[in-house]
Amino acid sequence: MAKIEVQAGANGAVTFWLDNPAKHNALTESMLANLVSGIQHQAALPGTRLIVIRGRQGIFCAGRDVSDLQTRAPQAKHSATEQVRPAKQLADTLLNCPVPTVAAVSGRAIGLGLGIVVWCDLAIADESASFSVPEARLGIPPSMTAWSLARVVGVRSAADWVLRGRTVRAQEAWHCGLVPRPCQDEADLSRVLEVIAQDVRRCGPAALRASKALMRELDGQAFMQGLEHATRVAADSLASDEAVEGMRAFREKRPPMWMI
Repeated sequence: MAKIEVQAGANGAVTFWLDNPAKHNALTESMLANLVSGIQHQAALPGTRLIVIRGRQGIFCAGRDVSDLQTRAPQAKHSATEQVRPAKQLADTLLNCPVPTVAAVSGRAIGLGLGIVVWCDLAIADESASFSVPEARLGIPPSMTAWSLARVVGVRSAADWVLRGRTVRAQEAWHCGLVPRPCQDEADLSRVLEVIAQDVRRCGPAALRASKALMRELDGQAFMQGLEHATRVAADSLASDEAVEGMRAFREKRPPMWMI
């Protein structure tokens, strides 16, 4: 059963576990809704000092559950816009979260999973981690993730990842600036999270909230306007014949027509 598990720690850290083992923790619409509402609720509680996102079964997140999109066979722009909306809500929630957020990555972070990584304030990973944005192989430009990724690792590195749809391992992600030096394994990842939580607790809650608000202001309106534009591009692409063919090919486990 696909679900979001919430685990509150004594140190003020609240961990959201992505749990959809049958689909490598791909996010369904219900999971996205629960993740967004859960983060908003926990962040508003005075005892919450840190939001952590992790994946069960040694996998972070395989992106959006494509079957949510396939069953609708989007043809109209309105339908496509509605399908993009949950991912945009998650991006807005993480980017505007008043408390620090951290993505702790073991295993694969694909598509929307990588989006979570770049929308969090901090990201850590172990040696098993890998990152990719393969949406173009489904005929869908990964517009929201690509725009945000470029902000973190730079346009040239983001282009290398996005335009090739390739997989980037933890060591390369470290050298690109996406994550710090990778942890040895998942147990080591948990130990680093404890250190981060302790560091955050040493900081004044109001000071942290003010610091996050200041960094958002320094980021300027250009990024948020770009994200809005990227959302429109994503909606337009979902309504295209190419996207429908790409998702159908993925479901049928065959190459898309443009590869034949």
